Amino acid sequence: MAADDEEGYDLADEVEPDEDYGRDLDDEDDEYEDDEEGGGTSASEILGPNGPRVCAAECSTCIFRPGNLMRLRPGRVRQMVRDSLAGGGFITCHSTLPGTPGEKTRAVCAGFFKAYGHQSNLLRVWSRLGDFDMIEPPCLHGDKK
Repeated sequence: MAADDEEGYDLADEVEPDEDYGRDLDDEDDEYEDDEEGGGTSASEILGPNGPRVCAAECSTCIFRPGNLMRLRPGRVRQMVRDSLAGGGFITCHSTLPGTPGEKTRAVCAGFFKAYGHQSNLLRVWSRLGDFDMIEPPCLHGDKK
């Protein structure tokens, strides 16, 4: 930084702005499927016999795969990650949620675990305490394993 630079260095100049940050996305009327809000999954709901259940692989419609396979609103995955990390938690694999034709055993999303598990307080603490129960994601939406 030059001594004559009065404004100084601003990290915000290097960060891409998030157009959806702070907006109430539920007020928009668009073609995308509505997301179920609230509730969430507690840590006790993902505990297996050896530790938290984590999907060993991404399902065919994982929200972390390229494209918008779940037809979520633009910026929704980014918002979900931000909210999960701010709460010290995780994102539950949608294939393991109640009401899906797959198994009813909830588990951490494989895509979230790979990309953000090291930033989740709960998952970081558990990685120091013990193992994870790695499970195969249920076969949904034509998955062939």
